Amino acid sequence: MTTNGNIIFTNGTYNLVNINLDKSLTLSNYNNGEVILNGNNNGYIFHSSKDTTLTLQGLTFTSATGYKNNYNLAYGGAINSEGNLNIINCKFFNNNATTGGAVYGVNINILNSLFTANHATYSSGAVYASKNCEIVNSQFNGNYVTVQEAGAVRCVENATIINSSFTGNNAPYLAGAIYCKNIIVNSSNFTGNKLTNKGSGGAIYCEKNSEVIDSNFIGNSASYSGAFHSAGNTIIKSSTFLSNSATLYGGAISTLTVILTVMYFYIILHQKVIV
Repeated sequence: MTTNGNIIFTNGTYNLVNINLDKSLTLSNYNNGEVILNGNNNGYIFHSSKDTTLTLQGLTFTSATGYKNNYNLAYGGAINSEGNLNIINCKFFNNNATTGGAVYGVNINILNSLFTANHATYSSGAVYASKNCEIVNSQFNGNYVTVQEAGAVRCVENATIINSSFTGNNAPYLAGAIYCKNIIVNSSNFTGNKLTNKGSGGAIYCEKNSEVIDSNFIGNSASYSGAFHSAGNTIIKSSTFLSNSATLYGGAISTLTVILTVMYFYIILHQKVIV
């Protein structure tokens, strides 16, 4: 069913492979029904071109293997977007790619969505954003990378994580769950994320500045920085770090410059800090 830039899927399973979209569209389900889009392990499901906005709402994506470039590398198992991408009330599971196991995009907004058991070879088991990414009320469970970094999410610029959970994601060397340049984390939970080889940031690896508010880090592990690594200024407010571990240093947190805020007290240390 198609109406004025909207494509509405009725209940059922659709086998879709390598569909290219060249204009802004909203793809959704009909009357909150269950819609499963299956790539049959034979390619990507949707690719959207530059200068478009693709909105996905109430859809499930599975068994897609990515949009391949000229070097046979696959980017975004189910979704490859060169424009703006909104994901609302969607599920992604068992998708695979070289980078971005489920989704590869530029600016990505994710709301009320679930990513489970997606896989990438080199980076970002679930989602890769080449610029900015906002994740709200969403869950990332058991996503993984086999060679390099970011078990769940790789955000090249700014990441905002609100009221979301990351559980049991893993990568070998950097960021069991999230790898980004700058990050704000609010009211979120990171549990049992890990690095499987010698690396840093069992849950989060941040290249520059970070702020963590009202969040919990429990049982994450790495060689360095069992839960959280930040190379820039770090603000931590009203958060819990419990049973995280590192085999070498920084059982919970390691950073170079810390602004640490707890109960509205501030500690500023201009040196390496290991907590």
